[in-house]
Amino acid sequence: MRVLCLLFIILLPGIVFAQSGPILRAELEKTEAVPGQPIILRVTVLVPTWFPKPPVFPSFEIPDLMVRLPERASGPVSEQIEGETWSGVSRAYRLYPLTPGEFVIPTQKISLTVADPGASSPESVDLATEEIRFRGVIPAGAEDLDPFIAAEELTVEQEFEGALSEIAPGDAVIRTITAKLAGASPVFLPPLLAEHPTSGLSAYPDEPVLEEKSNRGTLSGKRVERVSYVVQQGGSFELTPISLRWYNLKTTSIETIELKGKVITATAVSAATDPASYRTLLIVVIVLALLAIVLHKRLLRLIGLATSRVKAYRAKYHASELYAFREAKRAVGAKDYAAALLAIDEWWHRAAREGQSKPEHLSNALLPLGATIYSRHMSSDDHGEHWSILMDTLNAARQVARADQTSVPALASLNPVQTSQAS
Repeated sequence: MRVLCLLFIILLPGIVFAQSGPILRAELEKTEAVPGQPIILRVTVLVPTWFPKPPVFPSFEIPDLMVRLPERASGPVSEQIEGETWSGVSRAYRLYPLTPGEFVIPTQKISLTVADPGASSPESVDLATEEIRFRGVIPAGAEDLDPFIAAEELTVEQEFEGALSEIAPGDAVIRTITAKLAGASPVFLPPLLAEHPTSGLSAYPDEPVLEEKSNRGTLSGKRVERVSYVVQQGGSFELTPISLRWYNLKTTSIETIELKGKVITATAVSAATDPASYRTLLIVVIVLALLAIVLHKRLLRLIGLATSRVKAYRAKYHASELYAFREAKRAVGAKDYAAALLAIDEWWHRAAREGQSKPEHLSNALLPLGATIYSRHMSSDDHGEHWSILMDTLNAARQVARADQTSVPALASLNPVQTSQAS
C-alpha cells in the first residue's frame, strides 16, 4: 500500500497535466457504407478555458471520397471533466465513398487558439488526428451494376420538342432526359443520351446540367441532358431506347428503368418536274456561269484584299490594350489565378506609360487571393470575395491608366515669341 500511494503521488502531476491540455476526439458513426451513402465523422475539440478564434479544421479529402459539410455541421459543445466544465467545438463531416474498397484518411492537423488566463496572449496549439479507416461496400446481389447507383428513389423522364413524322430536311427534334434521385448525389448518374452517329441525322448535345440539394445532410438532385437532332436528308431515323439499372436502398433490390426510343421520319426534297422550271433553271445557271467567268479575277482580288484587311485588323486588335484588358477580365471572371497573373501583367505592359510601375492596389488585390488559393485549409468558397475585389480593382486601374494617357501636357508654341529689347 505504501508503494502504491507513493506511485500515485509521483504520477498525480502528470495525470493533472494530461487533463489540463486540449482534448481531441475523431469518431466514426460506422465503418462501412454503400458507395454514395454517407458515413458521419464527428470531430470534437475541448479546452478547459475557451477559444478566442475558431479552430482550423482539415478538409479530410482524399481520392474517390466526397466530403460534405451540411448546414450547422459545426457547433459549440461543453462537457464535465473532473468536475469542471470544458468548452469546445464539434464538427460533423459526411464522408461519401465513391467506389467500393478500403479508405484510409492519414493524420490531419487541427490548429487551435486557446485562451490562457494566466498569460498575456492566447496560446497556439496544433493537434493531430489518428488514421481514419472505413470501407465502401457493394450490397450482395448488386456486384454486376455498372455504373453502380444506389438511391432511395430514382425516376427518369423524357420529352420531345418538334414533330417526329413527315418533317423536312433542316428541321430539328429536341430530346430531353431528366433523371431525378433522392438519397444520393446526382454525380453518380451516368450519361444517358450516348447516341451513335447516324447517316443523315446530326446530333448536337448541350452540356449536361447537374443540380444537387442537401436537406439535413440527405443529398438529392437531378441530371438534365438535352440533344438537338437535325435531319439532313429524307428517311427514317431511330432514336435508341434508354435502360438504367439501379439499387433501391428502401427495398434492397435492383430495379430497371426503361424508356422507349422514337422514330423520326423525314420526306426527301423532290426535284421540279415542270419543263418551264427546267428552262428557267438552265437560263439562271448560264447567266451565273457567264458572270462568274467575267468577274472571276476581280472577285479573287476583292477576296484577297478583304482577307488581308481582316487579318491586319485582327492583328492590330490582338496587339491593343483593349484586347489585353478583356483577356485579363476573362481570366479573372473564370477564376483562373495563373492565367489572371499573366493577363494582368500583359495588359499593364500595354496600358502603362514607359517606366510606370504597376499600381500598388492592383498587386495588393492579387496577394491575398494567391494566399487563399494555395492554402490547404481553404475551400473554394473562401476566396470568392477576393475575386470580386480583384475585378473591381482591375476596372479601376484601367480607368486611371486611360486617364493618364489622355492627360497629355500641352505642346510648346510652334511660333517663337519675340521679346522687345530695351533700346
